[in-house]
Amino acid sequence: METKERILIIEDSEEIIDLLRDAILRPSGFEPLVSRTGQEGLHLAVEERPSLILLDLNLPQMTGMEVLQGLHDTVPNVPVVLMIFAGSEEITVEAFRLGAKGYVVKPLKPQEVTEAVEDALREGRLRREKQILTEQLMRANKQLEQRVRELIMLYNITQAMTEALDLETLLSRVVEASVFLTNADEGMLFLIDEDSDEIYLRAAKGMGDRRASMLLLPARDSLIGQVVKSGEPLRIASSESRLDFTVKTGYLVNSLLYVPLKFRAQVKGVLAVSNRVTDRGFTRTDQSRLDLLANHAVIALENARLYEDTRERIADVFGHTLSSLCEYVYEPLKAFAANTYALKASAERCIISSTDDTLFRLLGPMERRIEQMASVTEILNLLVSPDSTAEDWKELGERFEKVKARYGAP
Repeated sequence: METKERILIIEDSEEIIDLLRDAILRPSGFEPLVSRTGQEGLHLAVEERPSLILLDLNLPQMTGMEVLQGLHDTVPNVPVVLMIFAGSEEITVEAFRLGAKGYVVKPLKPQEVTEAVEDALREGRLRREKQILTEQLMRANKQLEQRVRELIMLYNITQAMTEALDLETLLSRVVEASVFLTNADEGMLFLIDEDSDEIYLRAAKGMGDRRASMLLLPARDSLIGQVVKSGEPLRIASSESRLDFTVKTGYLVNSLLYVPLKFRAQVKGVLAVSNRVTDRGFTRTDQSRLDLLANHAVIALENARLYEDTRERIADVFGHTLSSLCEYVYEPLKAFAANTYALKASAERCIISSTDDTLFRLLGPMERRIEQMASVTEILNLLVSPDSTAEDWKELGERFEKVKARYGAP
């Protein structure tokens, strides 16, 4: 509700006071304050800080000009409208120097008083409106700056998620981002173990080792488990009885916010933040920020898992192919060594003559073994190349089978 503008009347005439208060100011929506002496008027002006002062220049004991000087010294920003008798307009020159904004001539006419009051208040109203607009603009700028920081943070997180295929690194970055975006005391990330179907703490920030160890127990029966079952966010403040969120651990906080990590409508875990020290509840804005982060995070988590699975399968294929190649090339190497030894021995005993076909019988298999080992060596070089892919490995496996078909089993 808008507060009424208060107008201080400094006047010793009860008749004029009644006219101003009951016939002019109140009907116009103002809240009148009354002082019958200059000293009391100065005191009220300082204590109440009215929006405007109606000052009679003909006051007893303390003159109107003395009161105006006192008002100029104590409340210079409060506009003053003088009430004078006809013929004393020349005094207004000095009055305006002391800050008076206007004057009305007695006997007072309601229309003239109302217009003088509105004219004197206009500058103050504009000043207040400007101040309000400035404050609103500053708040909007701060909100915009905060939003920009959040978007930059989310962008950086997304980039980090794209680059970080290591699951543990990814989990840590997600939790750090959740604490930053919600200004929380601590953050946690729980994942569902696919083998046991239990929920375990996988990453945390802002928690000591002792408190973190308290949450290593399965959390199916806690509020975290409820979020998994419902697939809906949960936001609780300290005034709610449900805040005692796990009987098993007795871990208490002032407020908490849990959002599910959902991938294709299936809950994979829970991203959680809480205020254990700070006495502040989480807002809908905090929840929307955490929801947005969770949507990015769960996709990154699935990519990391897919990468891990793919790397394991590739390692299996690579290892099997490499093992088969090693086994295959071992026997040709042995045969080549035997042939080389036989040729050397025959030469040393001088039993090979130019007409003897022993040399040809030895050189034929040796040449075949050399071709066989050259083919296998080429496959090995391509297999261990850093540029090779899973598709390349599949093709190399097919080439290996062709080598085996051509040269036979060792």
